[in-house]
Amino acid sequence: MRDLLVTAAVPGPYLLVGHSLGGAYARHYARRFPGDVAGLLLLDPFHEDMAVRAPQHARDKLDQMLEQMRKQELVEPTEEQFQQSRDQMTHHFTAWPETVREPLVERHLATWRTALQENQNLYDKVADEFRHAPDTPDVPLIVLSAMGHDATQAHLWPEEQLRQIQEAKRTLHAELAAESTHGEHRILGDAGHGWLHEECPDAVLQAVNDLLHRAS
Repeated sequence: MRDLLVTAAVPGPYLLVGHSLGGAYARHYARRFPGDVAGLLLLDPFHEDMAVRAPQHARDKLDQMLEQMRKQELVEPTEEQFQQSRDQMTHHFTAWPETVREPLVERHLATWRTALQENQNLYDKVADEFRHAPDTPDVPLIVLSAMGHDATQAHLWPEEQLRQIQEAKRTLHAELAAESTHGEHRILGDAGHGWLHEECPDAVLQAVNDLLHRAS
């Protein structure tokens, strides 16, 4: 990413915005190259201790899921499955201009395999690299936690177990915000993890504007 920014001659320092695993990457970039970063917006970010500090039942189920992923070959989805995903994403991106919406949806569909492969070493190798990184620089930082309904997570976890997982996530995100003296933790009670930037765009834009103001 740093090489791309230099090659593209994008002037720094940067306000980095990252969602989920992208939030962890944004924080990791800031820890490796603190002079490049003016602020961080982390959208329901992955945390390296998310698995080890989750409730035991969640850790057990996660271990089973990861083991199955390692053993099974990735099977190409059927056209029907692709169409279901296409319909879902098109719905989420309804407000986007068609010239942007259609390529964006197709890009998501084309990279499904990469997303699955990323998860195979996420909780060991990648998480371990994050744990041994330098401290987060003391830059303006906002963490948005999505605590509302998420259809995918509701399908995976019973209601009480999901509530416990959400509370563990809330605690970790508060700790992330506290890594900076300029950190702030905001709760989005009406957004789920997967699409919070589409379900609460005003909250995301407000956070961006607040960080730009603080960094200026």
